[in-house]
Amino acid sequence: MSPRFVRVLIALPFLSLALAEEPQWLKEARAREGTLGAPLAIKSQDGWFSARVPARVGGNIVKDQGSYALTLDIGSDAPMQCDVVPEGFDMADRLSRTFDVTMKRLEAIQGKVEARQLEFTDAGAMGNVPYMETRWLLRVNDGKETRVGALKQVVLEKYGHGIYCAQFDVGFVNTFEAVARSLAETFEAPPVGQAP
Repeated sequence: MSPRFVRVLIALPFLSLALAEEPQWLKEARAREGTLGAPLAIKSQDGWFSARVPARVGGNIVKDQGSYALTLDIGSDAPMQCDVVPEGFDMADRLSRTFDVTMKRLEAIQGKVEARQLEFTDAGAMGNVPYMETRWLLRVNDGKETRVGALKQVVLEKYGHGIYCAQFDVGFVNTFEAVARSLAETFEAPPVGQAP
């Protein structure tokens, strides 16, 4: 995973991940969603791939270290970060390795990850595009304060190419999934494999 995925957690009051009943502030944070507009055409600077997503893209989409990085504004303070990897990757391995690297980098920036809880996992297909998805709730302590945040991850495979997206936010779950689905449905690139 490239360093472009390291983001800060949302500063929220202390949370015990073992609570049976969620506090009101967490319920309110989870309920936040973005307002998505009409899908916008996006294209890598070299023209290798294109798609249509209901989010603004920050900066040019260029190939760097073997992949294309996208920063998508979905209405949250934390953008949705995606990597498009030509010729793909093992989806489960990518989720696992990226999570491990992200936790190490998060600790270097935010402090010790005191707790992490896998809240949701799913796998399936968006049309004919296979995907795997996870959502984690995290508690980090820098010695001065405790912060709570969440990491959403999704991996897709289309035409033999891999797409990985992540976002740090407790809310914006439906928004994140809608943008990922749009990316899956509209992604176009020279195929290196057949659709399942």
